[in-house]
Amino acid sequence: MKRAYIELHIAVLLYGLTAVLGEMLSLSALPLVWWRVGLASLCFIPLVWIARRKRFSPPRSTYIALVGIGCIIALHWITFYGAIKLSNASVALICFASTSLLTSLLEPILLKKRFDWLDVGLGALIIPGMLLIIGVVDTKYYLGIAVGLLSALLAAIFSTLNKRYVAQVQPIDMSAIQIASAFVFLSIGYPLLKQVDMGSSSFWPTASDWPILAVLVLGCTVLAYVLNTRSLRHLSAFSANLAISLEPVYGIILAAILLKQHEVLRPEFYLGSVLLFSAVMAHPIISRRRKRKLAIQQSEA
Repeated sequence: MKRAYIELHIAVLLYGLTAVLGEMLSLSALPLVWWRVGLASLCFIPLVWIARRKRFSPPRSTYIALVGIGCIIALHWITFYGAIKLSNASVALICFASTSLLTSLLEPILLKKRFDWLDVGLGALIIPGMLLIIGVVDTKYYLGIAVGLLSALLAAIFSTLNKRYVAQVQPIDMSAIQIASAFVFLSIGYPLLKQVDMGSSSFWPTASDWPILAVLVLGCTVLAYVLNTRSLRHLSAFSANLAISLEPVYGIILAAILLKQHEVLRPEFYLGSVLLFSAVMAHPIISRRRKRKLAIQQSEA
């Protein structure tokens, strides 16, 4: 159990590092994501082969859905790194924290469930922190904030849709299909997407980009996935969600250390960050207590 906790938090720390690495790379959003998903697809080939115990043959509708979700993931990553290029890693991570609120609103619609107003209310607690942050950042970051919120919306959509298939498809198969689909989608749509790419850069990474790109692909994508998957075998969903909600926190701490962003961000930004992350952390805790209370009431009935 202790090892599982350590592995999960290492995975979340690596997820938080992606924003920092994205800012360090000279590549703009589109070529950055193309290289990331392309190289990660190659890395997943041996992982899928090693993990394969039986032939994978999902229904055509499931396969098509996973491919479509992979395309949404590609757009999420493009907008996420676009937000970083238009603002900075800390601002993009703050926007990403709004995913919980957006998920609470989209999940009932996409999965045809009843609205959980407690989840919506807890998600809405992020709004004061977000408004405080937006009020103190430089106006030149506003476009980055808008793109970051779009990225969070796309993240909420694909994470919600994945819930339909997580019980039907092995996680490694799901990830391999979606990342490969993202690569194909970006390869086909590259000329069109290039017209709206956020930033301009060469398609080819520079010599200094390759080591950073290797860490992004091998560490923050493949290794993080493997550690996350291994840990989930031994931890509850609550423990996993609580740890994953720390991703923006880890990311902002890493940005402050590695990119010195604490020198350019005002104290009000971090006050807003504390309010926002308090709301994010409160969500799984209060939800679990409510479920425990309902379980006790049902057992006593």
